[in-house]
Amino acid sequence: MAKYLLTKKDLLIWLKKLQQEYEVLAPVKEKKVYNFGHWDGKSLPDKSYQNTLKPPKDLFFPQHEILLKYKKVKGQRPIIKAADLPEEKRVIFGIRPCDAKSLSLLDKVFLGEEYQDPFYQARRLNTLIISLVCREPKESCFCTQPFSVEGSDIVLFELNDKYLVEPISEKGKNCFPSASYCEADFHIIDKIKEIKINTYEEIASADLTEKLDLIFDSPIWKELQEKCINCGVCSFLCPTCHCFDITDNQQGSKVRNWDSCMFSGFTKQASGHNPRPSGTERLRQRVMHKFKYFPDKYGVVACVGCGRCVEKCPVNLDIRQVLLQIKNGGEKLECRM
Repeated sequence: MAKYLLTKKDLLIWLKKLQQEYEVLAPVKEKKVYNFGHWDGKSLPDKSYQNTLKPPKDLFFPQHEILLKYKKVKGQRPIIKAADLPEEKRVIFGIRPCDAKSLSLLDKVFLGEEYQDPFYQARRLNTLIISLVCREPKESCFCTQPFSVEGSDIVLFELNDKYLVEPISEKGKNCFPSASYCEADFHIIDKIKEIKINTYEEIASADLTEKLDLIFDSPIWKELQEKCINCGVCSFLCPTCHCFDITDNQQGSKVRNWDSCMFSGFTKQASGHNPRPSGTERLRQRVMHKFKYFPDKYGVVACVGCGRCVEKCPVNLDIRQVLLQIKNGGEKLECRM
């Protein structure tokens, strides 16, 4: 695919043109962290930007979302009105390749053969994804494909004072005015390989599906759970976790809310029985789902190595250590980076 070189000024001009047709979202600094917000039309992410705190799934699969509203009328059927589908056209600029890839995993769930979610689908169709490759990932990152283009419409590589731009999808090619810019020389492209990337090869090379089958009833889960407090931070900050609950509120709305398999009420039945009564079963479910059940169904693990759960876990329960311990038959290991 053709690649193009843009100066910082060129990139700002191009994004401003997109702003005439799209709402442009970009990493915005809030105190000490970044989250996606409305782009000011002036600045680009600086060197302090490594990734957003909240995953981009919130922009497609919101934490709270009204699906329909209803009104009870005495002696009549309730009046029901479905929520309008989102129509706004958006650009998400500066998303990291791991997070862009996470959207392709969510697509398998919300846009699969068995089920298509109209709200998620509308947002995906109306959003242009422009990813920005990491120059220096955090120590908590463990992605295995730092230059992945999966899930991106356009990929940007920062090269000192310039940006290397590669349109990927047809949507990306149609939105990028390639005739206005010069194609990049191959020796420029080679410089990308000099970027420092953290990989965690011992995990990346391991297929854990068979081992997880063998240790379903292992005491390893109780041992690991002794550290976990089942707070759900790992689920809410994970870009691929997609569990939800639908409830009624007092205003007469059906609301979809994020849920987590780490919560005690996640599988609690109306009878009061809970098939996952303790944190042991809940921690096992989270690991099994990501690295066994999801691969069995979709052919890929439900983890992109973004490192949010590693960085923000309040008790420092490192998923990389958990996976290495499983890979090595339950032997305790220190995380090696």
